[in-house]
Amino acid sequence: MLDFLLIPIAILYLMVVGLLFIYRRLEFFRTPKFGNVKKAQDWRHRRYQLRLPPIVFYELGFACFNIVTFLFAIYLDNWIIAVYAAFFSAGLLFTSLFTIVHTINIYHLRSSSPAVVIAGD
Repeated sequence: MLDFLLIPIAILYLMVVGLLFIYRRLEFFRTPKFGNVKKAQDWRHRRYQLRLPPIVFYELGFACFNIVTFLFAIYLDNWIIAVYAAFFSAGLLFTSLFTIVHTINIYHLRSSSPAVVIAGD
């Protein structure tokens, strides 16, 4: 009945297999994390350290909206929506709060350790 949905998947699969045969000699080179080439390099003052992303505030807003949805669903005895909203808000709070904690820790690490100047940076 839904066989027509398999056609794009089959075409994509054939394209990937074809590209594997064409480009099989290419190598994948991973860029060094934080631009570190040596193990002893300090990562706390590297240019790849990001500030707090603004999407965190949207995540917190949507988490608050889902908490209100959770409470409203409980008020209406709609338990399926309540469980869904609870899981969704918990996930949003988890990711946004850990992003904030990570950003605060990086800020404290940067301010507490002396700046290390590395050649080529």
